[in-house]
Amino acid sequence: MAKSEDPKGAESGAVEFPARACRLGAGLSVQAEITGREDLVLQGPFKGLVALTGAGLYIDARAEVEAEVEAAEVIVHGALTGNIRAAGRVVLAASARVKGNITAAQITIEDGAMFRGAICMKPKGD
Repeated sequence: MAKSEDPKGAESGAVEFPARACRLGAGLSVQAEITGREDLVLQGPFKGLVALTGAGLYIDARAEVEAEVEAAEVIVHGALTGNIRAAGRVVLAASARVKGNITAAQITIEDGAMFRGAICMKPKGD
């Protein structure tokens, strides 16, 4: 990944967002199906589907997301309601609030994160 920056408003400094990622800013309210091969940062309200092949989804601390998510990696600092499928890792930062099931090769849940759902671990790349 390219040079990264701290997510604004995030309580945890352990995970950074890629500086070159596409962004949907906090001032936008989006309802859509997003598919692609580039990293994406959601900074505001989003409702729908996100399917990223070989790329990461990063949810800012200010974001309120209702979506089914499939990506190489998913890092959550804000609120997400929906299931997550990641080929690699999922990180729930201390400020994360997640309701939904997670399927991933690696999962990190930081102290303070809120999670309600089931976790299914799978080998990387499956």
